[in-house]
Amino acid sequence: MLGFLFNQASLLSIKVAAGLKNTRNSLLLRQLNNYNSQRFFSLKSNKSLVEQRERKNIHSLNSNNKRNSPSNLQRRKIFLSATVPKFASALVDTTSKNNTDIGLTSSNNSSVMSSTNFELVRSIKTDYDIDITKYISKKTGLSVLHVDFEGPLVKGYFVLATEATDDDGCPHTLEQFQRIMYPPGIGYRSETGGLMECIRKLNVDKIRQYHRDYYRPDNLCLIITGKVPHENLLQVLQPLDERIASKGALPPAKRPWVESPAIPPLEKSVEQVIEFPDEDESMGQILIGWQGPKINEFLDLMALEMLHKYLSDSAISVLQKEFVEIAEPLCTEISFHITNYIRVPIYVEFSNVPTESLEKLSSQIFPVLERVAKEGFDMKRMKNVIYRDRLKTLNYIEANPAVGFAMTCIAGKPSAEFAKKLADDEKQRIEKQREELGPERLKELELLFEEAKKKNELPLPPEIIKNFPIPHVDSIPFIKVVLGRNIPDPQFQNPVQEHLDKDSKVAIPYFIQYGYIQSAFIKVSIYISTAALPPDLRPYLEIYLDSFYSLPLIRPDGTRLTYEEVIKELNEDTVSYLCGLGAGGSFEDLLCFSIKVEANKYAKAIEFLRDLLWHTEFAVDRIKNITTKLINDIPSRKRDGYRMAATILRTIIYDPVNSNHNALNVLHQEKFLPDVIKLLDENPEKVVQDLKKFREILTRPENFRINVVGDIFKIENPKSAWAEHFKNLQFTRPIEPVHLAQEVLTESGKHPGNKGYVISLPTIESTFSVHVAKGITEFNSPDLAPLIVLCELLDAMEGILWRLIRGQGLAYGNWLQVSVETGLIYFAVFKSPDAFKAFDQARQSIDDLAQKKIEFEQIDLEGAQSSVIYSIASEEKSKEQTASKLFITTVLKNLPPNHSQEFIKKVQAVKIEDLYVMLNKYLTNLFLAETSNVVLACTPTKVKDVQEGFAKRGFKLEEKSLDSIIVNTV
Repeated sequence: MLGFLFNQASLLSIKVAAGLKNTRNSLLLRQLNNYNSQRFFSLKSNKSLVEQRERKNIHSLNSNNKRNSPSNLQRRKIFLSATVPKFASALVDTTSKNNTDIGLTSSNNSSVMSSTNFELVRSIKTDYDIDITKYISKKTGLSVLHVDFEGPLVKGYFVLATEATDDDGCPHTLEQFQRIMYPPGIGYRSETGGLMECIRKLNVDKIRQYHRDYYRPDNLCLIITGKVPHENLLQVLQPLDERIASKGALPPAKRPWVESPAIPPLEKSVEQVIEFPDEDESMGQILIGWQGPKINEFLDLMALEMLHKYLSDSAISVLQKEFVEIAEPLCTEISFHITNYIRVPIYVEFSNVPTESLEKLSSQIFPVLERVAKEGFDMKRMKNVIYRDRLKTLNYIEANPAVGFAMTCIAGKPSAEFAKKLADDEKQRIEKQREELGPERLKELELLFEEAKKKNELPLPPEIIKNFPIPHVDSIPFIKVVLGRNIPDPQFQNPVQEHLDKDSKVAIPYFIQYGYIQSAFIKVSIYISTAALPPDLRPYLEIYLDSFYSLPLIRPDGTRLTYEEVIKELNEDTVSYLCGLGAGGSFEDLLCFSIKVEANKYAKAIEFLRDLLWHTEFAVDRIKNITTKLINDIPSRKRDGYRMAATILRTIIYDPVNSNHNALNVLHQEKFLPDVIKLLDENPEKVVQDLKKFREILTRPENFRINVVGDIFKIENPKSAWAEHFKNLQFTRPIEPVHLAQEVLTESGKHPGNKGYVISLPTIESTFSVHVAKGITEFNSPDLAPLIVLCELLDAMEGILWRLIRGQGLAYGNWLQVSVETGLIYFAVFKSPDAFKAFDQARQSIDDLAQKKIEFEQIDLEGAQSSVIYSIASEEKSKEQTASKLFITTVLKNLPPNHSQEFIKKVQAVKIEDLYVMLNKYLTNLFLAETSNVVLACTPTKVKDVQEGFAKRGFKLEEKSLDSIIVNTV
C-alpha cells in the first residue's frame, strides 16, 4: 500500500511507538510478505479553519467538480482514475475529520526505483524482531520510515462524500454528541458527512482556498505497505523530492492539529434528548461519552480497550447482564468506541432502547459503573479477557497480512411528528427557491450547469494513459494451500493426504476437507443444509442462530452448564466462535458454525461443536430474552432505505415457503417473533418442542460438510479425533446435495418482468432502487468472465456509468452485480435525489452502447480486466481466507482447486467484441419492464415523481408501505 497521509494524528502514535520523532514530511514503508501492494496519499486538515460542517462538503465537490483548482488536484485525480486500473485495482478517496486519503491498490509486484538524496539516520529492532530503518532526504528533509515485518495485507477502502443524508437516528445523536464535546473552533466538532444546507452556501472560492491551505507538500506523508522491492524504493522518490525542492520555499502556514487550538476539557456533564424522524416510535438509542487520554498515552488506551471488553464483550459481561440479558431487555447491543484523535473521545452506544425505557436506562448506567469501581474486578475473567485479546491480535496479524469525569449523554428518540415536519419543510424550501429564482434565472442556471458538465467530460490525451504498462498476471504469487479429505480422494495425493491416511483407526462417516496452512490456530467449520426444514419450522432460523452459543447445556457425561458457564468456557478456550447463514456471500441454504482455537485445542473445538449442536437446552427464559432482543432490533433495520428495497425485492423473487431469504425476511420476522413471545407466555412447551424438532432435522449427518483449516501436521489424530469427540452417527441416506438459491425462486424470480413496488420511508431523504433480470446459472459458464469484465468496466470510477450518473450528481453510487447462485443479475441505485433519473441515464447509456453510438475502448477493457484480476486475488489475501475460499470452490461449487488461476486467464482473454455480446444478452434486459423487476424506496414526498418517471418507460410501480407487504411462509 502506497499512500500520502498528510499528518494524521494516529500516524504520530506509530512514530512515537517506534521511538522516532515527528517530522514535517515522513514516509512509512511497511514490508508485508504478501502479494498485494497498496498506496495511500493522505491530507491532514483542520476544520476549525473552515466553516463548521462544510469540510466534507468541500471534499464532495473536490471529488466530483473537475474545475482547475490552484493545486489542480481534481484533474490529477481524474488522471489517476483513468490510469490506475491498468496497474492497480482501485483509486481510494476517503475523508475523516482530520485527514483525506487518496490511495491505490495493486495485486502484483510492479517494480519501483532508490536515491542518493537519502541518508541513513538510524536502524533499530523492536522486541518483536521487527526491523525499523529511518532515512532522511538531504534536500527537502523528507523522512522515510521503513518497517519490515511479516504481516497482513492492509486493505484500502473507497468512501466519497455525498449530498444525501439519512435520518436513521445514529447520525443525529452523533452530531449532537460532537457539538457538546467540542466547542466552536475545534475541527472535531464538524460533521464530515456534510449537510445540504452547507452545500447550498458553498462556493468555489472556499474550495480553492482550502486547496491552498492544505494540499501542500509540507503537509504530506507517504505510506507504503505490501510486497515491494524496497531496496529500490528511495530511487523512485528522488524525482518527487527534487520536484518539491525546485518549487522553492512555501508561504508560512499553521500546521493542522499541531498548531491548532487545544481541545478544552468538558466543564460539566450534559444530558439531552433529541428527536429523529421515524413513523415507528418504539425504539431509540443512547450515547454516553467522555474525553479520554491523549493519543500517545498507549498504556492508558490499552487499559481502556480491556476495560471495555470486560464490561461489554459477551452475554456474561457486566453491562450485558444488567441491561441486555434480562427478561425485558433495556437495549439489544452495547458497544464502546475509541477514535484516534489527538485527545481520544470515548463513547458507549446503547442500541435499540425501548422509547419508554430511555430515561430508565440512562439513570441506571452510572450506578452500575460505580458499583464495579467500588467492588473491583473479577480478576480471573479480566485475565481471560486480556489473554483472549492477545490471541485475537496474533490471529489478526496472521489473517490480515471512566466515572468521575464530565460526560455527555444523548438520547435519540424517534418521532413521527418530526418526520412529517422535515417533509413539509423540504416542500416549502423547494417552492420558495423556485419563486426566488424565477423561470429566467432557472433557465440560466440550467445552461451554466450543462456547460460545466461538458468541461468536466473533456477526455485525457490517450498517449498519457498508454504510457502506463499493464503488469503481467504471472507476477501474482498465489498462496498455496494443500488439501486433503477424510476419505481418500485420487485428486489429493500429497503429504497432507498421507498424514490423514495414517490416521485410520476409525472410519469417519462425515465429509471433512482439510486445508493445510502454516498457522498457530485451527479453525473448524461445519456447514449444515437446511433443505429438509418444513415451512412451519424454517422461521425459527433466526432464533436458533442467535441463541446457538448462549444456551445452557448438559454434556454426555451429565455435567450441567448454565449459559453463563458455556460463554465463559468459550471465551477461555477459543480465539473466536461464529455462526451465520451462507458461505462467501452465497449458498444461503447452509448454516455455518465455526470455532477457532489454538492448535493444541483441536479436540476441544470438536467437543464444543458436539455439545452446542446436540446437547443444549432450549430454556424458556433464554429463548424469550433472545426473541425480545430480535424484536427490538427490527425498527432500526427498517430505517435503512437500501436494505428495505432489497428486502422487498426478495419477497418478489424467492419462494415464500422453502426459501431462507423469506424465512429471515425482517418483515416476516416482525410478524413471527411476537407470535413466539405469545406462545412462550401461554404455551412455552410448544416453542421448546418446535426447536427440538428443528434441531433433530438439522443435525442429521447427511446435512453436514466440515472444513478444517490450520497446520494439520500439528494434529496427531486429525481424523479419529472426530470419532472420539464428536457424535458418531450413521448415515441412513446419501449426503444432501448443495442447493442453490436458483432452486427456490418464484416464477417472478425465474422469469423477471412487469413486477415493481415503490416503498415510502420517512427516515430517508434519498431514493434507492434495486433492479433484477435473468443472468448466468452455471459457475463454469463461458459467459461469466466477459460479463464480469463488462460490469467492472461500466462500474469503474470515471467509467461510463460513473461519469454519467455520479459525475452528474444523479446518485451517490450505482453498481452491477452478477449472481451465479441465484441465476440473476442486479443493478442498484444508491442514495439518489431521484432514482428514476439515475436509472434512465443508465438505460440510455446501455442503449447507446448496444447501438454503438458509444463504443468501448481498449484502454477501458484493459483497466477492467486488471480490476477483476485484483478482486479475485484479494479474496485470497491471507492463508486462512484462501483455504476457506478453496472449500467453497471445490466443495460447494464443485470446481477444481486451480479455478481462480484458470479464471484469470479467461479474464485476460476477453475481447471488446465479447463485451457487446454480453451487453445485448444480459444487461439490456435490466432496463426493460418486460424482462426485469424493480423495487424502489424513497421518502414519501418523492413517491409520485418516481412513479411517473418509471411509468414513462413502461414500469408500473405499485405503492406499498412496509406494513402492507405480506410475507407468507406457510
